[in-house]
Amino acid sequence: MDEELVSYAGSLLQLPQVWTIGGVYTHLDHKNEGYATLTTSAVTEEALKNAEAAALFVRPDNRPAIRAYEKNRLREDR
Repeated sequence: MDEELVSYAGSLLQLPQVWTIGGVYTHLDHKNEGYATLTTSAVTEEALKNAEAAALFVRPDNRPAIRAYEKNRLREDR
Protein backbone atom coordinates (compact mmCIF):
# COMPACT_ATOMS: atom_id res chain seq x y z
CA MET A 1 0.00 0.00 0.00
CA ASP A 2 1.64 3.23 -1.13
CA GLU A 3 4.85 1.21 -1.62
CA GLU A 4 4.69 -0.01 2.00
CA LEU A 5 4.63 -3.72 2.82
CA VAL A 6 1.57 -4.19 5.03
CA SER A 7 1.18 -7.97 5.11
CA TYR A 8 3.20 -11.08 4.34
CA ALA A 9 2.68 -14.84 4.18
CA GLY A 10 5.22 -17.38 3.04
CA SER A 11 5.85 -21.06 2.62
CA LEU A 12 8.24 -22.68 5.07
CA LEU A 13 8.46 -26.08 3.37
CA GLN A 14 7.68 -27.07 -0.20
CA LEU A 15 7.35 -30.77 -0.99
CA PRO A 16 5.31 -32.47 -3.72
CA GLN A 17 3.07 -33.87 -0.98
CA VAL A 18 2.58 -30.73 1.11
CA TRP A 19 3.54 -27.10 1.48
CA THR A 20 3.52 -25.57 4.95
CA ILE A 21 2.41 -21.98 5.18
CA GLY A 22 3.81 -19.70 7.84
CA GLY A 23 5.50 -16.49 8.69
CA VAL A 24 2.21 -14.65 8.33
CA TYR A 25 2.48 -11.05 9.47
CA THR A 26 0.39 -7.90 9.10
CA HIS A 27 1.60 -4.47 10.20
CA LEU A 28 -0.21 -3.28 13.32
CA ASP A 29 -1.59 -0.23 11.50
CA HIS A 30 -3.40 -2.55 9.06
CA LYS A 31 -4.83 -5.26 11.32
CA ASN A 32 -8.43 -6.34 10.69
CA GLU A 33 -8.44 -5.04 7.13
CA GLY A 34 -8.36 -8.47 5.45
CA TYR A 35 -4.69 -8.51 4.50
CA ALA A 36 -3.85 -11.73 6.37
CA THR A 37 -6.72 -13.44 4.61
CA LEU A 38 -5.53 -12.18 1.23
CA THR A 39 -1.89 -13.15 1.73
CA THR A 40 -2.60 -16.61 3.13
CA SER A 41 -5.12 -17.20 0.37
CA ALA A 42 -2.53 -16.35 -2.28
CA VAL A 43 0.09 -18.66 -0.76
CA THR A 44 -2.47 -21.44 -0.27
CA GLU A 45 -3.54 -21.15 -3.91
CA GLU A 46 0.07 -21.43 -5.05
CA ALA A 47 0.67 -24.36 -2.70
CA LEU A 48 -2.29 -26.30 -4.06
CA LYS A 49 -1.05 -25.76 -7.63
CA ASN A 50 2.25 -27.40 -6.70
CA ALA A 51 1.46 -29.95 -3.99
CA GLU A 52 -1.23 -32.37 -2.93
CA ALA A 53 -2.02 -30.41 0.25
CA ALA A 54 -1.31 -27.24 2.16
CA ALA A 55 -0.82 -27.07 5.92
CA LEU A 56 -0.85 -24.13 8.27
CA PHE A 57 -0.20 -24.35 11.99
CA VAL A 58 -1.42 -21.73 14.45
CA ARG A 59 -1.41 -21.39 18.23
CA PRO A 60 -4.89 -22.03 19.65
CA ASP A 61 -4.84 -18.69 21.50
CA ASN A 62 -4.16 -16.66 18.32
CA ARG A 63 -7.82 -15.87 17.59
CA PRO A 64 -7.22 -13.14 14.96
CA ALA A 65 -5.06 -15.51 12.92
CA ILE A 66 -7.56 -18.34 13.27
CA ARG A 67 -10.36 -16.08 11.98
CA ALA A 68 -8.27 -15.12 8.94
CA TYR A 69 -7.38 -18.73 8.17
CA GLU A 70 -10.96 -19.93 8.63
CA LYS A 71 -12.08 -17.43 6.00
CA ASN A 72 -9.73 -19.14 3.54
CA ARG A 73 -11.06 -22.56 4.48
CA LEU A 74 -14.66 -21.44 4.01
CA ARG A 75 -13.78 -19.96 0.62
CA GLU A 76 -12.18 -23.28 -0.45
CA ASP A 77 -15.26 -25.27 0.68
CA ARG A 78 -17.50 -23.47 -1.82
